[in-house]
Order: sequence, then C-alpha cells, then structure tokens
Amino acid sequence: HSLYIQQQQQQQQLNIRKTSTMTSRRTKTMREQKSSSSDDNNNNNSMTDQKQTILTPLYRGVSMLHIGQISLALKKSGVTLGCLNVIGGPLMAVGLLFLLSNAAEQKHLAKDTFLRLNGLMVLYATLTLGLVALVPQLSSTYGLLYFVSGSSALFVAVKGYFAGLRAADDVTTFCVWF
Repeated sequence: HSLYIQQQQQQQQLNIRKTSTMTSRRTKTMREQKSSSSDDNNNNNSMTDQKQTILTPLYRGVSMLHIGQISLALKKSGVTLGCLNVIGGPLMAVGLLFLLSNAAEQKHLAKDTFLRLNGLMVLYATLTLGLVALVPQLSSTYGLLYFVSGSSALFVAVKGYFAGLRAADDVTTFCVWF
C-alpha cells in the first residue's frame, strides 16, 4: 500500500512540474504574440493610411468622369428642363466624390459619416448600372460614359467603404492594445 502512495505522490509532483513548465511556455508565447500583434497593428495602420491615400486620386478620377457626363449632356441638348433632370444624379455624385476624396486625403474614411456616404455612392452606382441595363444605350457615347462612370463609381465606393471599415477596425484594435 505504501508503494502505491509513493507512486501517486511522484505522479502528482510530475504533473505539477509539467503544469508549471506549460504555464511558463504559455506566458512566453503570449508575450511574443502581444509584441508581434502590436507591430502588426502599426503595420496595419500604415497600410490603411496608404490605402486611404491611394483612394484620393480614384475618387477624383471618377468625379471627372461624372463631370464629363454632365458636360456631354449639356452639349447634346442644351440647358433644358429635361437636361437638368438628367444631370442631377451625376452632379450629386460629383459632390459626394469631392467630399470622399477630401476625407480620404485627411484619413477620415473610418468616420461614420463617410462610411454612409460610400454606401450612398454604392446605391447610386448600382442604380446607374441598372438604368443602363434597362435602357440599352451603350451604342452612344453618352450611354458608354454613363456605364463607365457607374461601374467605376461602384468599384471605388466599395473600395472606399471597406478601407473605412478596415481603418475603423484598426483604430479600435489599436485602442484595445494601448
């Protein structure tokens, strides 16, 4: 019976040693993970800043496409009530894209307002592409410009929305770590 008790005591001591070794390994690994994750956060913040800076010329380029669309509509039919109705959407898109390009330049895309404005641009571009699909007008220059401006606005707005979400996530993650 005493032999059995000695074996149990040895087993318990062995388990205690394993547990303390595993705990020290875990804490060392956790410290390494925390330091590498803070480095990752700094890298992610710089990557997000670069992506927001890259979006500025994209927003401005799409804005120029919409300005071309407005000028082509004015040239084609002059200043009439119908023309003003046609250029209302692209004019709104130019204003939104101007605001978004300034937000990307100042690295404010993570703010709630600019996320919503990017969402509005996605809706506008989807509606534009839907109208081009319903009324096949790709044979004319205006219809082709309408399609190109709508598809590029959709691409840039989705890219800006996700860049804003990524920046918002990096900001909250960064605040949690420090």
